[in-house]
Amino acid sequence: MLDLVWALTRLPARVNERVGCTSSTTPAWSGFNAALLQKNDVPSLSRIGYLPVINSPSTQLNTCKMVLDNAVNISKQLGYEDVVVVADQAIYAKLQEILWQDQTLANQSQYSAVVPRMGTFQVICVLLTVIGKRFGDAGLRDMLVEGNVISSGSVSAALEGRHYNRAVRAHLVVAEVFEHQHFCSFE
Repeated sequence: MLDLVWALTRLPARVNERVGCTSSTTPAWSGFNAALLQKNDVPSLSRIGYLPVINSPSTQLNTCKMVLDNAVNISKQLGYEDVVVVADQAIYAKLQEILWQDQTLANQSQYSAVVPRMGTFQVICVLLTVIGKRFGDAGLRDMLVEGNVISSGSVSAALEGRHYNRAVRAHLVVAEVFEHQHFCSFE
């Protein structure tokens, strides 16, 4: 709901359009949400601990198996039923390989409490890449370059998800333009 309110407040008022002023006093999405944040909305402090360093290559199956074993043991010690293991793409693939082998070898999996998850950054990069591949040649590339959102030398890397900050900024600008066009079509 807040996203809709933000999009509507970013629309220039009809009066401003008549005099040629199209600027908005509403901040960008992050600033808008930060301004609305209440003091009691801030989560309480968490206690974070670090696990010991494993001195071996992270993409080896033995290392990933050791991480899973440690996670299961720690979750048992803390009394948790499940444990979420977050990893980047390469390690996530290895974790899944171990979990699939474990499920096929025995009826009762020793890793049944493990919930593997790819990191948020990697998921966003994959999503940016998918959007870039799907819509890049459909006009998104030209729109970003001609609208001076991204330079022509950087647009390919942004649409492939390699320039994260540029890609996120570009997609936010495109989303705002599309929302603006959508709302203006009802006038």
